[in-house]
Amino acid sequence: MEVREALALGRKALSGKSEQSSRDAVLLLSHALNCRSEEIYVHPERIVTAKEYDAYITYLKRRAENEPMAYILGYKDFMGRKFKVDRRVLIPRPETEILVETALHLAKGSRAYCVKRKKHENRPLASVSSLIFLQMHWR
Repeated sequence: MEVREALALGRKALSGKSEQSSRDAVLLLSHALNCRSEEIYVHPERIVTAKEYDAYITYLKRRAENEPMAYILGYKDFMGRKFKVDRRVLIPRPETEILVETALHLAKGSRAYCVKRKKHENRPLASVSSLIFLQMHWR
């Protein structure tokens, strides 16, 4: 099966089950193929292997059952950074970026959210549910 056919199959499978079925199909296919989403459009003639196809079908079924894209893909972009996520993590909503921007604006010049960490420390600063705090720290 070619990429163009797999993409058409995915769009049809997600039609009416996802608000953004075309976008989701592209992201899931690129995830299954381990490539950037742009490559789906640039090389629609590429052959999808059986292993890639099986992974894609699994992702489509999960999405058709309303599983969030971030859980299927295993990451969520938040304010220009990629965070690893799974079912144990709350996914940040787009409105959360507004909250962070507002908090940064209000805290400008303040040391209220200052954090120190060891340079080579190999453990997380906070749980993933603290993305707001981390984003403020990195600014």
